[in-house]
Amino acid sequence: MSELKNQTTIGTEFSNMLSSAKAYFNTSDHKKYEYHQCFVLRTNQGKEKVYSFTCDSVTDLINQSCSILLQEMIPTIQKIVCMWEGGAIDVPSYKFMKTLCDTNPENKKAEILLSAGTDAYVIKKVSDIIG
Repeated sequence: MSELKNQTTIGTEFSNMLSSAKAYFNTSDHKKYEYHQCFVLRTNQGKEKVYSFTCDSVTDLINQSCSILLQEMIPTIQKIVCMWEGGAIDVPSYKFMKTLCDTNPENKKAEILLSAGTDAYVIKKVSDIIG
């Protein structure tokens, strides 16, 4: 069973990543799209990378998110926050997580922050979700 955490118990790294995602949406001047997501990835080197994806179809959104993994030399990922415009926290797409692990098998250990209700979170590893 997963331990529920709140804003103060998720740890500094995830807290900072949440703040980065919220800041992106607060400062982003963007055209309205049907789908708009922000990923904050924390690498094994302690660096945060913020990526945004906007489009009008789920397929395009998934393809955009996977393309960053193929275009950039992203090192091992330790932590992931996936936020929708509006602030909902979600799991990245299966295809994104599969591509992440195909590019580097160590990424199966990456932790994903998931919403468990208002200001409640659980943390799962990629391997817990996709096997």
